Amino acid sequence: MRRHFFPILCVLVVLLLTALPTAHAEETAPLPLPRAYRFTHLTTEDGLPSNQVTSIFQDSHGFVWIGTSAGLARYDGGGMRVFYRSPDDSASLATDNIQHIFEDRAGNVWVMGRQGGAGRYLAETGDFAYLSQLFPDNPFIAGEFFTGMEESRGILWFGGHPRVGFLGYDPVSGALQRFDRASNQTDGYNAQEIWAIREDEAGDLWLAGGTVLVRYVAAEKRFESYTPTSGNLQRLDALVADGRGGWWLGSQNGLSHFDPATGIFTPYPGSTEVISLLLDQRGILWVGSAVQGVQLFDPATHSFVATILHDPTDPHSLLSDKVTTLAEDATGVVWVGTEGGVSLFDPTQWPFARYSQNPDDPRSLPGRVVHGISGAVRGESVWIGSGSFLTRVDKQTGVAKHFPVPGNAEPPTPDIGTVYQDRTGAVWVGVRNRDFYRFDPASETFLPFALPDFRALQGQSPGPGTEPGSSANPPPPGADRPPDGPPGGPSDGPGQELPLRACLEIK
Repeated sequence: MRRHFFPILCVLVVLLLTALPTAHAEETAPLPLPRAYRFTHLTTEDGLPSNQVTSIFQDSHGFVWIGTSAGLARYDGGGMRVFYRSPDDSASLATDNIQHIFEDRAGNVWVMGRQGGAGRYLAETGDFAYLSQLFPDNPFIAGEFFTGMEESRGILWFGGHPRVGFLGYDPVSGALQRFDRASNQTDGYNAQEIWAIREDEAGDLWLAGGTVLVRYVAAEKRFESYTPTSGNLQRLDALVADGRGGWWLGSQNGLSHFDPATGIFTPYPGSTEVISLLLDQRGILWVGSAVQGVQLFDPATHSFVATILHDPTDPHSLLSDKVTTLAEDATGVVWVGTEGGVSLFDPTQWPFARYSQNPDDPRSLPGRVVHGISGAVRGESVWIGSGSFLTRVDKQTGVAKHFPVPGNAEPPTPDIGTVYQDRTGAVWVGVRNRDFYRFDPASETFLPFALPDFRALQGQSPGPGTEPGSSANPPPPGADRPPDGPPGGPSDGPGQELPLRACLEIK
């Protein structure tokens, strides 16, 4: 006949009928996303002209173009072709200090830099043709260009130093238009230097204009400028659409969000000197800082979920804490441009997370040693026993909640030795001082169980604090006394506590 035992420990267990309410359970911000952020790298040893990377772009042919402070590289996955400025060659780069790269609908790759304006790469010859060659009498078009893009109507737009202004070029008609703060046509245009240009779904253009966010209503050739009602934008460098009609902004102030419908700027403290942004295919916002490496921000929870920094002891860490540019290729690999080269993160690799104790971070584990881990029956959560806390981590959101195990306030505090979740969803917790608890996730309460003194069952003397009668079953007459401990190992003699280290469910 098949017997069904009560699920957990075939020992004499007496249920204390009253449940102990837990101490205040603390729900924390999300833990880092479930992944180890390990990188591969491209540096000057791999052919980059400089480790000071300024721009990264993948074209429609799959080539990745990498702009640096000392030249331009085109990477094909195996090797690099490098381009430099040659003073005696007008078809070479106008400057080695590259600022931005983009591709137009005709497949032309455009390169912008600290001088010479914008140049188009001629794939058939390997040369560059600059706009300044088309407009030799225009002194502005050969200046410092920081950014560019092609909008839905086929107009190429460029921005840069205040002397350059905001330039629009129509490659079909050859027409050139320019807006700046000194022009009579620029009512509402208060941009200083322009670091980013983006187009919204309505066809309007948005400019990261130094200390102001500018909207260009293209159909009306009209500008609108926006600044926070409290505080000022300091060097607005980065601009990324949020997918809902709003904008994520990166500036010296940190990360913020702008809602065009309300005109409200919402700052998100915790970041500073943000100079690059990327909303990846998973919906996570990568926030590149000049001093804080990369921070990952979850727009769904409006919170930072991870910080990725350079670790000189780890060859797979970020190359530098100064992140200058961010890009994602067609396969989902994130390219991080830094002052130390390019770091590449492949989300399909290194599928491990590291959780550890950090006294300054409430999201971390409450203890340094983990003795118990159990997965949820339905897969929603993982239960972790560390120190005197049972921690529940939601695998989807990363939100952690800590539950202190009942015990005396004075040392020794409870030390969890094992954690197990049974078929009903209850979590069983064994601790150092022979206490044994059944935790109910619904009510968040611990039910204590009294266990026999296993040393008495082995013929040993009970330790101090053992309740009379709790270990009143001596070995049967004639039974051999079990050895004091495993061969070659220490034994738990009188006066020592036996940690409960295992739970087993018998089905």
